[in-house]
Amino acid sequence: MMLAVAMMVTGACGTRDKRARGEDLLKQTSFRIASAQALSVATDETSDRLARDGKTRQVHVQRLVTVRRPDRLWFKTSGDRNTEGFYDGAQLTLLFHGEKVFGVIPTPATLDETIQTVSERYDIPLPIGDLLTSDPQKSYLSSQTTGGWEGEDTIDGKRSARLEWRHPNVDWTIWIPDSGEPLPTKLWVNYKSRNRKTTVLFKDWNLMPRVSDAMFQARIPDDYEGVAVIQRASAVLPPDAKPDATPASDVTPGSPK
Repeated sequence: MMLAVAMMVTGACGTRDKRARGEDLLKQTSFRIASAQALSVATDETSDRLARDGKTRQVHVQRLVTVRRPDRLWFKTSGDRNTEGFYDGAQLTLLFHGEKVFGVIPTPATLDETIQTVSERYDIPLPIGDLLTSDPQKSYLSSQTTGGWEGEDTIDGKRSARLEWRHPNVDWTIWIPDSGEPLPTKLWVNYKSRNRKTTVLFKDWNLMPRVSDAMFQARIPDDYEGVAVIQRASAVLPPDAKPDATPASDVTPGSPK
């Protein structure tokens, strides 16, 4: 009996140690990223999404991202999706280069609020969005989050700690180098409610990029057509609405300035 109790106590201590170790590493990463007035990074992203027909669709994109705090963002994807986004502190302009269309979303005045709005209201995927906020650790962890440090792996030649976290809505794993700058090498996210899993590989982190105002000003080709950007149904429908009801939109076609 005493042996069983001792094993339970040891297991509980081990769990606490893993969480504390994981939180400490995530805190280092959060502080380092948040302390940068501007940053840029390149990612290689693969997403598996369960479609309505029950089949899994895979999307592979390369993404370039540049941020200037507190209210500027530019990103561009290539690969299976050819998109570009410009956030200037007042609105987010999205260009879909394959279709030659663009849309404009009115946004809050800060990057943190805009990232949340874009994800929750419009279901526009930006898997690394939480890392770009002013406090990544706060964005990632809540009272419902469990997990912590679970081991080490080699990612792109870098020995990295593997932190595994679980939440009722999302499970995620992040890899942080054992030495040097605590900038993530890999991220895996399972969005449970959206039937989507995404793997992100990071490269070319730069916490002192040279950026200008022009980078965040939308550049829309003359032959692109303005279209409405539709909100997610769950963001605009009342709780008792039918799940297949047509989602509303408060976004009108944009126009270049």
